[in-house]
Amino acid sequence: EDDFVLVIDGDNWHLGVLGIVASRLVSIHNKPVFLIATNGSDGKGSARSPAGVSIISLLNEVSHLLREFGGHEMAAGFSIDKGNIPEFRAAINDAYIKLYGKKQPIFKIDVDDVLSLDSITSGILDELELLRPFGHSNPEPRFLIKGLNIEKAKMFGSGSDHVKLILRCGDRKTLAIGYNMGTMFDDFKYVKPNLLKVDAIASVKSDNLYGLQSVKLSLSDAKLYIDPVFEEEVRDKNFVFEFIRDWKNQQPGSQGKTDVSSLISELEKKLSHKCPEFLDVSTKNPWGVFGNIRIKNPFLALKILKNYQQGKKTFIVSAINGTLAHTYYSLQHYLDSIKPVFANSLYRGRLDEPVVFVTLPFFVERFKEISEIAGEIIFDEPTYILSGIFKDHPDLEGFLENVDKVLGISGFTGSLFYDDLRDFLSDRRISNIYKPSPIKRVGIIDNRGSRKKVEQVMSIVGHGENVAVIVDSPHKTVTLAKSMGSRLSHALQNGELIFYNYLLKDFQRSVIYSLVERQKIRVLITTPSSDGLGVTLGNSNIVFYSAPRNFLEVIDSVSTRPGEDSELFLNLSFNKADLISNTNEMDRLFPTVEELEAVYQDLKDVLPASERDIRKALSFEDGISKVFLSMLEEMNLLNVESGVWHSNSRSDLDTSQVKKTLRYREGVAEKRMTRWFATKLSTMTTRGLLRSLTNAEEVLKVG
Repeated sequence: EDDFVLVIDGDNWHLGVLGIVASRLVSIHNKPVFLIATNGSDGKGSARSPAGVSIISLLNEVSHLLREFGGHEMAAGFSIDKGNIPEFRAAINDAYIKLYGKKQPIFKIDVDDVLSLDSITSGILDELELLRPFGHSNPEPRFLIKGLNIEKAKMFGSGSDHVKLILRCGDRKTLAIGYNMGTMFDDFKYVKPNLLKVDAIASVKSDNLYGLQSVKLSLSDAKLYIDPVFEEEVRDKNFVFEFIRDWKNQQPGSQGKTDVSSLISELEKKLSHKCPEFLDVSTKNPWGVFGNIRIKNPFLALKILKNYQQGKKTFIVSAINGTLAHTYYSLQHYLDSIKPVFANSLYRGRLDEPVVFVTLPFFVERFKEISEIAGEIIFDEPTYILSGIFKDHPDLEGFLENVDKVLGISGFTGSLFYDDLRDFLSDRRISNIYKPSPIKRVGIIDNRGSRKKVEQVMSIVGHGENVAVIVDSPHKTVTLAKSMGSRLSHALQNGELIFYNYLLKDFQRSVIYSLVERQKIRVLITTPSSDGLGVTLGNSNIVFYSAPRNFLEVIDSVSTRPGEDSELFLNLSFNKADLISNTNEMDRLFPTVEELEAVYQDLKDVLPASERDIRKALSFEDGISKVFLSMLEEMNLLNVESGVWHSNSRSDLDTSQVKKTLRYREGVAEKRMTRWFATKLSTMTTRGLLRSLTNAEEVLKVG
């Protein structure tokens, strides 16, 4: 690539094709090309060059290395001793620099005139015939014809090296052939040809097929570009194709980031129109704002962003990891630019951050530090705190004891509301508003227990309907999108299927939300907690391919914005195995006293060791070693120095101390809620589930 002149040699090449291949390489690289076929000690070569570079002048500079040569400005033949080829390669590049400097030749094609397709008449064809015969000293005229639409494109030749086009301008159509131009669509491989325009340089020929005179173009070069009418559509489709192909390495396009001030203005405008009462009530702490999750989420995002802009540290407190993660991931597309922190029992970072999401046990454990640095503490979905999952739990006592101390900087918000919460707010004289938006026009299709999940989705799409498929992990969004995309290629237009998960980059989230809102997507495969992305598809089917882990995921999946009148179908496609998987996952993430004790005994034989070695020795799955190590570290039984874990004690584990660890306390409520909700999902009738969408007490109040 660094050479100004390409010199390529090989044994026993066919002499008859050297010139053709050299011309092809010139068209690709826009450099002079010398091809040499060697046979024994002899070499015979053919050379070609782009316009503006004289082959003969170059050969004159290195004639002492050649046996003979001859030709003209842009083509020549020569013979050379095989042993001189390395020196020739260096010398011909030096000659180029001497004659032309270190600049590459500018690729240009001279044209005789600019024509429109309509202007090519039989008269012009007759005049061109008078100029024949064409050759080196009488080149065939070439014309620039701009702004042609591509109706059809077809590659031909053994390697699809050539292209045949049907070009159109207005009502006029013509055939165009481009030899060795099969790569012209490489930069637009995800774009349908009929969305493109072309400026073509071509010679014009008469085509007398079936005795009828018509025009045919022989292409020399072509510049493709997106028809301005379809620029947005092509940009969307390019994003989707690159995203599906390699989402982890995809780079942002030209779209700019939304700054905090602009986002605040946008959210204030939206909320002042949809729900001005929320803004009024929340101006003075303590406040309580409850209602439709489609309004609650942007409201909470607005509070966080305004605090951030004003330099106030915000702590968002939620009952358990499941509810905290739901809100954290739902607000990602609003909060990407400020990078909020997720702090639970595994968190070892600083609390002195602008925005921190914490579990209730974490809040109680670190109350003193949080209360000293917080500008505002917002309790998110407090209904869960009072739902019974913390019954006889020390952290409920800690919450009730401490919350009154920080009411002056507190707010309460959520999408779920019932009597116990109303009493809690009333007892503390907290000004609050509850503005539910009835969930209507939702039908439930009960396919619980079905093993034909993919077939159900295929059937929905086959009937031309929109569908959001909710799965329980980012990995499943990717694999299911790729497998279903292949199977649904006959039913979907390009770019109508996409996946979404919480691991995406901020620009990817932004573009996907835009695509869905503009109704460009028909099939969305997503993790839960997407802030109602599936509902935004409009008149859609929401398929729970995996079982939801908490009721917020269900509410989020079917809640429309106030005033919208979409018809939704909630398709329950999970089975008993999915529900068991949810409870097993909680058991895996929150170990029992006995499990921790067994691991501690095993670790005594392994330490000192790195976490990687511990994972290997104890056959831990990814992430689980961190759970056990953090619990033992909190109990001061282990410590880590420079990445190596050491034991602080050879004594046995004190089981009473295990129950005081932050992880164990989180797990009690987490497991209780997961099991309660899994039981409800497996036994509740569709009528009962529909009823719970407007009155969640039956689902939330743990018995």
